[in-house]
Amino acid sequence: MKIPPPGPPAHLAHLVDQRLIIVTDGRVHNDEITYSSLPATPFHASLPFLMSIAEQQQQLLDELSLFHDWTERYEYVIGLGKKLPPMSTDAKTTELLIKGCQSQVWLDASFENGKVRYHADSDSLITKGMIALFVRVLDNQPPDAIITADMGFIDRTGLKEHLAPTRANALSLMATQMKQRALSFASL
Repeated sequence: MKIPPPGPPAHLAHLVDQRLIIVTDGRVHNDEITYSSLPATPFHASLPFLMSIAEQQQQLLDELSLFHDWTERYEYVIGLGKKLPPMSTDAKTTELLIKGCQSQVWLDASFENGKVRYHADSDSLITKGMIALFVRVLDNQPPDAIITADMGFIDRTGLKEHLAPTRANALSLMATQMKQRALSFASL
């Protein structure tokens, strides 16, 4: 495994799709070190779960800022959606359907160890990518943190500017539904 030569400290280093991204002097080094090559210590095993919603949002914004073209950002978002585990056909019920979206989007939530776990799917690649953004930021967080989270980060991604109005509206519906599901667990 090649590791970038020592030099100035990394300006940005974090995990993206199980890969460690290191940015130094404006250069992205993302093809050399994978998450699986890191030692399996409790710290690394729990790293994504230690982050607050605000930290998750900022990390996502930092990742998206690595792409200078909006089409590259959309390709990345679609890739995030492809990484979501698919829902079984039986799980795709009308009760789990987010109403008002142009595409079909299913959202399920469960409550495990004091945290909300989300499972989502869509029949559209871009919509599945958009719900994946929210799942990544809100999954495995306490209900109260989800309910009070500022979801304005989605505006700072720059993705809405290139969406049809109906798809942009879907982002608001997704965020609202995720908060409502968390609200149902708030008193547990």
